[in-house]
Amino acid sequence: MAIRALLDANFLMLPAQMGVDIFGELERLIEEPHELVTSKGVLDELARIAMGMSEDAPCAKVALKIVDGKKVGIAESSEQVDEWLVREAEKGGAVVCTNDIALIKRLRRKKVKVIRVLGKSHLGFAD
Repeated sequence: MAIRALLDANFLMLPAQMGVDIFGELERLIEEPHELVTSKGVLDELARIAMGMSEDAPCAKVALKIVDGKKVGIAESSEQVDEWLVREAEKGGAVVCTNDIALIKRLRRKKVKVIRVLGKSHLGFAD
């Protein structure tokens, strides 16, 4: 069974924000067979950001194109994104990819593996 890498919105914006090759880095970090998964809620969040006027709008547009161009599974979800990430991670066989500090702390308390950006240039597992 493949490990599921659950991708959060802020993680998907890293290529445009910091120039990090998230897909190459995930290949380097996750040695086992894995699948990339995000939720409909994450895509909705990115679409809202992309339509706005914030400095993150262009990054969200790039993130949406990246998801569309890569083999990223889209899970249906009606709950808040963080709740979906925690629920899916607790099922086991998943690592959460996020830079949300509060979410990272919550996941680490539950002994869930988390991948985040380190040193503004590469990814690594959160302590």
